[in-house]
Amino acid sequence: MNKNAERNLNILRKLAKELPFRKKFSRRIKRYIISLDIRRYLKLFFDI
Repeated sequence: MNKNAERNLNILRKLAKELPFRKKFSRRIKRYIISLDIRRYLKLFFDI
């Protein structure tokens, strides 16, 4: 979990640096990544 979170943060930081309008997009990207993580964890919970 921690490694994935660190990777996601690094990706977000890179994208935030590259994008001039980073505030709007960084929020969207964070929401997108969070939603992917939630789906992944829900699948794990329901598979168990």
